[in-house]
Amino acid sequence: ATDEYYLRVRRNSWGFRDLEHDPAKKEGVTRVALVGDSFVFGVPIEDDEKIFPRLLQKELGGRFELISVAFPGANTAQELRLLAQADGVYGFDHAILFFFPNDVEREEDPRRLSFYGHLIPGEAGKYLFSRSRFYYFLETRTRRLLERFGIRDSYEEYLRSLYREGSPELAAHRELLGEFLRKVGGRVTVAIVPVLHDLDDYPFSTAHDYVKGLARASGVEVID
Repeated sequence: ATDEYYLRVRRNSWGFRDLEHDPAKKEGVTRVALVGDSFVFGVPIEDDEKIFPRLLQKELGGRFELISVAFPGANTAQELRLLAQADGVYGFDHAILFFFPNDVEREEDPRRLSFYGHLIPGEAGKYLFSRSRFYYFLETRTRRLLERFGIRDSYEEYLRSLYREGSPELAAHRELLGEFLRKVGGRVTVAIVPVLHDLDDYPFSTAHDYVKGLARASGVEVID
């Protein structure tokens, strides 16, 4: 999604792609936080009424009030911080935490920054990648070429490496998410969003098993 896309979609005062919500909850209404990244935010759907949270709200009706707590690119650590801040204002009855396998990444981890870095470093590379079709074409084709010759990990290889034994990202994430799930107990459900890649021979089942194990150990419901 381009910068223009993010400027076009409707956001509330929190920066979430949602309506404004009254901190005072209506009587008889169950208030649910939908916590996630670009999947919950609705990238790259342009119609605000056709994103998942809005469609689900229409399906459930007035007995439930769904509040989107989602930001593109957010990892679990960022999502839990956003949830804590929003919960202090709105007082959620329940939260659904949407987990995508790259959510174990850490914000300032050198390996992550290196993998997602542009050929031209800094803001210049970021600007050209989002604004120039020629630069986008050049960078993506260069990455594929480096992957083919084994100079650079593919996205599949990089993502699977996050779940290998001894992974610092996985150790930090296990401590963070495990502590959160133990504290909240029945107030949260975890929903796992699959990587839409080779679903017949899915290469990321380790990530799903990891999250299911953490959740079930804390008595938390999981939707895979």
